[in-house]
Amino acid sequence: MKTLLLTLGMVLLSATCFTQDSVAGRPVTLNAVVFQPGIRFPTKGYLVDINDTAVFLMQTPARFRDIYNVTTTQVPYSRIESITFYRKGTNGRGVLIGAVTGGIAGAVIASAATQPCHDCFESMRPAAIIIGSMLGTASGSLIGLLISEFTKKTFRVKGKHHRFDAMKLSVLERAYR
Repeated sequence: MKTLLLTLGMVLLSATCFTQDSVAGRPVTLNAVVFQPGIRFPTKGYLVDINDTAVFLMQTPARFRDIYNVTTTQVPYSRIESITFYRKGTNGRGVLIGAVTGGIAGAVIASAATQPCHDCFESMRPAAIIIGSMLGTASGSLIGLLISEFTKKTFRVKGKHHRFDAMKLSVLERAYR
């Protein structure tokens, strides 16, 4: 039974390690939050384009550099204090992957750590596996959420063109991975 659980756990763990969020070469959907000096609330939207002088945002979901219409909001680099980019759904994916991986790892570790009791009427092993799985799921979910929070990228442009160019290169690299 240990071998079966360990094998299943390793197969699922390796499957989660090699999955990808998107196919390489396809543009992704990036959410953007732009903070401007003198404006109390940030400008939020989906990044549809970026050129040498401005970023273009839409309120409806759109892929980066997809065909967009005239309802875009243009924010010139001179008006950008800071801008944050993130992908929609990264927190949910992080929690899900962490919960599955943590639950399996907790069950495997609890199964390996408990010794079967041949003299006892009931073994504590099934309860230990369930408790280990629950603790692993909870801790894996938390770790997945924390890791997914690090996928957000904030750039401090402060109206400077050289900082905007560095941000642009990073965004283009991220948009087409």
